[in-house]
Amino acid sequence: MAQVKTIGEAVRNMSVLMANMYYHLTKAVIEDFGDEAKESFKRAIIEFGHERGRNIAKNVLDAGLPLTLENLDKFYDIPIAEGWDLHRSYENDMKMNVTDSCTFATVWLEKNWAEVGHIYCLIDIAIREGYSSNVKFCPVKNILEGDPHCQSLTVYCLNPKKQVEAQDSLCAVIEAIIAVKENFKADYIIDILLGKETSEVLAHKHEELEVFGSGMGEEEKMWNAVIRQALIAGYLSKDVENYGLLKVTPEGHKFLKKPKSFKIVEDNDFEEEEEETPVRGGASCAVDPVLYSMLKDLRKKLSKKLDVPPYVIFQDPSLEAMATIYPVTLEELQNIPGVGAGKAKRYGQEFCVLIKKHCEENEIERPEDLRVRTVANKSKLKVSIIQAIDRKVALDDIAVSKGLEFGELLDEVEAIVYSGTKLNIDYFLEEIMDEDHLNDIYDYFKESTTDKIDDAMDELGDDYTEDEIRLVRIKFISEMAN
Repeated sequence: MAQVKTIGEAVRNMSVLMANMYYHLTKAVIEDFGDEAKESFKRAIIEFGHERGRNIAKNVLDAGLPLTLENLDKFYDIPIAEGWDLHRSYENDMKMNVTDSCTFATVWLEKNWAEVGHIYCLIDIAIREGYSSNVKFCPVKNILEGDPHCQSLTVYCLNPKKQVEAQDSLCAVIEAIIAVKENFKADYIIDILLGKETSEVLAHKHEELEVFGSGMGEEEKMWNAVIRQALIAGYLSKDVENYGLLKVTPEGHKFLKKPKSFKIVEDNDFEEEEEETPVRGGASCAVDPVLYSMLKDLRKKLSKKLDVPPYVIFQDPSLEAMATIYPVTLEELQNIPGVGAGKAKRYGQEFCVLIKKHCEENEIERPEDLRVRTVANKSKLKVSIIQAIDRKVALDDIAVSKGLEFGELLDEVEAIVYSGTKLNIDYFLEEIMDEDHLNDIYDYFKESTTDKIDDAMDELGDDYTEDEIRLVRIKFISEMAN
């Protein structure tokens, strides 16, 4: 056996072994139990990350030190800086990590295991959550997605989200799903819990169920949070054959028989309301609340000038990243999540001017490694989807060929058009949708100040499916923004 000369070499060798072990383990489990096993991987990785984060925090506190970003790195449980080609920079309450090479990613890309490998990246978020509720990890770029490097921000949140106990709420959700024989999607389950006598509920006579109205004391957004975080925790899953139908996992059945603590993060609303004063403090990951507010004001002004909804220009997560990274050129702006070359060129100049002026007036010195960045290549998956749509391949056929559920394909297509790439899916819409339906949805988005699907479904009614609304939203964003 070759002698290891440095700590870095030892860490890299061990990480190659770990990446291969993860590949063989997850591959075998998925072959035996199917794609639903991925939810178990997520839950296990998150639990493992939380445990590591708590242990790091304990070591920091035992040393009589505060839970700062610097101490997180100082007491980290593996010598990650020596094992990865990692560059760090600190700016106030923000830390930027740039990793030029990752042995995990190298192994998983060679084995065509990027999708399942990407699940392991949840470990970074979970470690920070376990370390401190005031610290948040924000992934920006990822080698597994085709980017040239991994890039992330770790920040002290200005609006840390509060965790609340939701044990009883999760039991209510599980009971409702079982009561309707696991044949309905999340929005229907919430209708049952809230006691809404919709036409669909009445048609199935589910207003007669004992669980009907059992959650009337809580708001809809709370139930959405319970379901979303129960999916992440592995208590619920979505049917892989009928995308969107909620199922109770074996872990969920165990939970119902023997409930234990289940905490959820309360949703903070930072919705775009034209009549309201912009929320100061931004969303959870913007470190400069003043700049975030200014960016929202500029977006609002441009939306009126161009006669398009604000979200068409830039979405809130993009503004949050701008108020954290401070891009001052169009090239730097393209490193912001959700901003491609087309969108940067079309809308970006005024935003860059504003950010540059704000930095100069407030003597904000941006970290050097944030200033020059190579624009990331599109992932192979996104490129192949774009090429298939250009060839007018039916979207459901594209999903099958890529091994995706139809909803997952829509996630990818939405990411493409929101970043500024124009796609024409009219050929598919003409095949599957009534023209009046299409026009009704399109007109809704023209008048709406939000692009949220739940709001659209509430406004449009039960005659329109979620997939139809998402498809038309893709058409609308592509035509109006790109």
